[in-house]
Amino acid sequence: MQPLVSVIIVNWNGLSHLPDCLDSLLKQTFRDFEIIVVDDGSLDETAESLTQFQGNIKTVRHSKNLGVSAARNSGIKASRSPLIAFLDSDDHWMPEKLEVQVRFFKENPDAVACHEKGGARDQAQEPEPSSDLLAQIRF
Repeated sequence: MQPLVSVIIVNWNGLSHLPDCLDSLLKQTFRDFEIIVVDDGSLDETAESLTQFQGNIKTVRHSKNLGVSAARNSGIKASRSPLIAFLDSDDHWMPEKLEVQVRFFKENPDAVACHEKGGARDQAQEPEPSSDLLAQIRF
């Protein structure tokens, strides 16, 4: 079954941060998502450490560092979901983040992008449309 959301984590030498990042995903109140970790040519032990998650996390490996944009594009290509969420390997999410953003898209079916409002990281923020991005998109 196709998950509703693909969470794409770009990693470059971020092995020390990945456990907290992945832990924040495991604590999400919304559960219909897949995790795609793009190892962007890391020189640390990231690739080896991700083998323990085979079957639970999809991994994409670049043989050399191509940069965050190329890594995100590789993650999108590996995605099976209609919604894409980006999470940096040195960051983490509040437990309700995906729930709040999925609800936003269900309530705003014409929206193509959203982001969190700035502010405290200890509470879920209601997303808002990314008007700057929407102004640049041409259909």
